[in-house]
Amino acid sequence: MKINKIGHRASYLNFKASMPENFYKYTEKKTIQLEQKGRILTNKLSDFLINISLKYTTLKNKLLNKNLPDPIDINLIQNLKEGSLAHTLFGYNISRLLTKGKEVEINIENNELQNITDSNESCIFIMNHDKQKEDAKMLNFFNALLLREYLYKDKGENHPISKIILNKDIIETAGEKKQLMAEKWGAVGVDAAIHCTNHIYNGKVTSKLVNELAEDKINLFIFPEGRMCAFSTLEPQYKFQPGVADIIKAVVKKKNRVKVVPLGFAYKNKVGSIHIGEPLYFKKEGNNVLFTPGTIDKRFTDPKLVEFLDTTPAINEEYRIITDNNTPVDIKKSREYIAGILCENLTACKKLAAESIENVGTEKDVDTVYSIEEKWDGN
Repeated sequence: MKINKIGHRASYLNFKASMPENFYKYTEKKTIQLEQKGRILTNKLSDFLINISLKYTTLKNKLLNKNLPDPIDINLIQNLKEGSLAHTLFGYNISRLLTKGKEVEINIENNELQNITDSNESCIFIMNHDKQKEDAKMLNFFNALLLREYLYKDKGENHPISKIILNKDIIETAGEKKQLMAEKWGAVGVDAAIHCTNHIYNGKVTSKLVNELAEDKINLFIFPEGRMCAFSTLEPQYKFQPGVADIIKAVVKKKNRVKVVPLGFAYKNKVGSIHIGEPLYFKKEGNNVLFTPGTIDKRFTDPKLVEFLDTTPAINEEYRIITDNNTPVDIKKSREYIAGILCENLTACKKLAAESIENVGTEKDVDTVYSIEEKWDGN
């Protein structure tokens, strides 16, 4: 049984019937330039307002004879050592602030968050990207919960640190202070363009991430849809880009297995919903790739994958070998198969999150709505 593959940039290619490839490269390039100018303007205005606020606070403290430190101590942030307790506290408090009091229903009761933090095994978190601004808050909400769990378990200096893949334009157009804070928070910039991607730059960035994942040094957050999220009417399988599959292919060659946790996001009114999916694992055996099913729900999952899982005997515990027409797929050709499996998992989690948020306030409501307010000073 052939596992449904996800074609690279398939959805974008569907729109090319009447216009040449060069048209899309040109329009995307111009759109990116326009976005950059908008971000620069917004960041300058934001920095201006922040500086006025800081100067006002400093002046007020002097008038009141209060000897208080700079609210944004650049030297302190600059000297934060990755993996230190201070670094974990900084990441937690930044993520907490960026949630802006967001209320989120999340299936904490399934104990997946506890299982993740009990272990020091690195994870790749994949997330759907339907609402860009809200999704950023949800990412930070989950990251704050994750870091808080490590802190609760006295693992503030002994856990994989968070790395978040972002469009590098977002980081580069920020002011100096924001760039530094983003770096210490865990932001990693990549060229997310669909047509005019700098593959050499991205290769250098992902090579470092692959080594860190292989050594269990980081947890990696990624929105596989990337800039394809702009096509909001398309189904996930047409937006999901297979770059994350390349990372997994590289990591399985360096360690025993790769752990992936899908995070499904959904929204209703002002409340968000996160469904933490069951982890799926990938491992290399010979020249082939094995995987565990992860989050499969027959109501939402592609029938081809469901049939494949039902008719293919598991080997090595829950692992199945990736095949095409009953022939094992060589790891070199496994990219789109891995992407297809990930996409099906993420789609199921997204729909389970949407289902949960519809149950808020009803007798079917089994999850808890959380809001992260507390600041952590390390005590």
